[in-house]
Amino acid sequence: MLLLPCTSVVAQINGWVVGTVVQSETNTPVSGASVINIKRQKATISDEKGMFLIQAADQDSILIRALGYAPKIINADLSVTTSQKLKVILEVDAVLLKEVEVIALPSLRDLKNRPYANPSNVKNPAYIPLPEPEPTLPTPSVSGPIGALYNMFSNEGKQIRQLQKHNAHQRQLEQQEEEAQYNKFFKDSVEVQ
Repeated sequence: MLLLPCTSVVAQINGWVVGTVVQSETNTPVSGASVINIKRQKATISDEKGMFLIQAADQDSILIRALGYAPKIINADLSVTTSQKLKVILEVDAVLLKEVEVIALPSLRDLKNRPYANPSNVKNPAYIPLPEPEPTLPTPSVSGPIGALYNMFSNEGKQIRQLQKHNAHQRQLEQQEEEAQYNKFFKDSVEVQ
């Protein structure tokens, strides 16, 4: 004779939880409240009258939450019948936020069209401006030995030579002054003499 072991199977009774979600102070329906069966991972949303319908088994935990209200967990009681009617009252949960400041950012088109300019508060100590171009002096023409003698002994030739010496000396002074200005930006600056 063949004996089969007997196992007892306890089946959970599946049913429906029907309910209405209302606000505690005014008893008005809360539309858009999330109703979640945590154990079965099923969810629904209450309609504009605050009503919902969700499948559940006995002692399933049902989480009801809505924006601006404290969440509430209710255990389904389906031990006697296959449906349960609930009236869920949500308490207002006021959250005080700090002051919010909204700043509009410029669009990409505005950024592309805006000319770029260095801010006035940014200064680069290593910046050396480009020197101004020096005026060109007329060069004496050497058309031959007579022109060379003329440039050597004439008053015009003497004035041109003096002007060239003066310009060279001015360039040397400007360069020294520029180096001194540049070196003053450094902590242990030493003047170049």
